[in-house]
Amino acid sequence: MLLHGELMLSAANTVPAVASGSAPLDPLLILLIVFALFAARRFYVGMNGAQYSTARIMRIPVLYVILTVISAFPYGIVNVYILSTLALLPVAVVFGSFYFTRCSFFYRNGVVYYRRHMYAMLLWLVSFILRLSMEILLPFNLVIECAISGLLSFTTGIIIGEAINIRRKYNEFIHETPAAAGLV
Repeated sequence: MLLHGELMLSAANTVPAVASGSAPLDPLLILLIVFALFAARRFYVGMNGAQYSTARIMRIPVLYVILTVISAFPYGIVNVYILSTLALLPVAVVFGSFYFTRCSFFYRNGVVYYRRHMYAMLLWLVSFILRLSMEILLPFNLVIECAISGLLSFTTGIIIGEAINIRRKYNEFIHETPAAAGLV
């Protein structure tokens, strides 16, 4: 009789199988759960506004770059084709800085807050989920992996370009708003 969590050996007595109810979680599944929590918080903050700080504006794209690079090397395997999709980042930064310019600033209790463009974050979220899903469903389909990694790299670049715009528009907002001069 097996107790919960005990290992039972397979028929060949070489490959251990885990007793029911105690299977370890796949690292991609754990990453997906952590990312879902991160994404939910990002959407909530994005909809309600976040307190502006230059550190936050720079930290967010860095976090997206880290997640993009980590997803490009599943299980620590380096693939030149998937690695080459990271070259889309600089192109997308230029694209994002020209086309993802919609952000708004406002004051809440005398502190500057901002709302960012939700489409950039939504596009990145969809491409990241697709990338992780492909690792689970079709782990060795190089064409699909490259296409989705390229989309993920491109959307990451868009987010970097958007951060550049947010910083620029913040400077404009501060110089044009009476609250910046202490008149509010």
